[in-house]
Formats: sequence, structure tokens, C-alpha cells
Amino acid sequence: MEGVEQMSWNGVRNIRLQPSLLSEFKARADQQGITYHEAGRCLVEPLQWLTQDELLHLPEPPREARTERISLYLGDFHAQLLDETTYGTALTISSIFRRLIYGLFVAKRLRWVQQDGVSKLQIL
Repeated sequence: MEGVEQMSWNGVRNIRLQPSLLSEFKARADQQGITYHEAGRCLVEPLQWLTQDELLHLPEPPREARTERISLYLGDFHAQLLDETTYGTALTISSIFRRLIYGLFVAKRLRWVQQDGVSKLQIL
């Protein structure tokens, strides 16, 4: 597999999502023509601009009977950013992903904005 020798397992995170959110996440990545790993990095990147309070006030999606696991290679930088967010908010990695996916694509409580040439998330 190309690029495997450069991959650090430290940058891999396992995320549990409801099937509907996982389908939405995969569909959006497919629409953009990017891998699920790249889509995961795109979701994590703006965490550096969201405050802990903003993230905590994003609602969790409704529960479903089961969840599915996806392993994403985020890379060391993005994995560390995600880990730091979990420590600061006491949310799990999966909860952060669920809130972001649900807020962006289902509840429409988040949107992408460009500020100074950087894509950031804005809470509506």
C-alpha cells in the first residue's frame, strides 16, 4: 500500500458514529472527492478556532440503536489537536466528531467561513 511506510499509528483515531452520521460523513467526503481520512482532518482542523464553550453547546445527535466504528488516519498534528480538545472539554473523540458532523450537515448549526484565507467553522 502506497504511503504506509510514512504513516504513524499515533495519528490513527477510532471513532464511533451512528450509521446515519457515518453515511453522511462518507457521502460528503465522496462529493468532495477526498478520502475519509482527509475529511476527518478537515473536520478536526477548525477545532483550533472553536472555543470549548462553543463545542460543548453543539448538540449531540439523537441516539440510534447501534454505532459503527471507523478508523481515520488524521496525522500527528490533527490527532494531537483532537486529543487536546478532549482533555479541555471532557468530551470523547467520538462525541466531538458526532457534534461536528451533526452540526454541519444535519442540524445546520455550523457553517464554513473564510477568514484571512483560513477556513473556519462558525456557529449559527
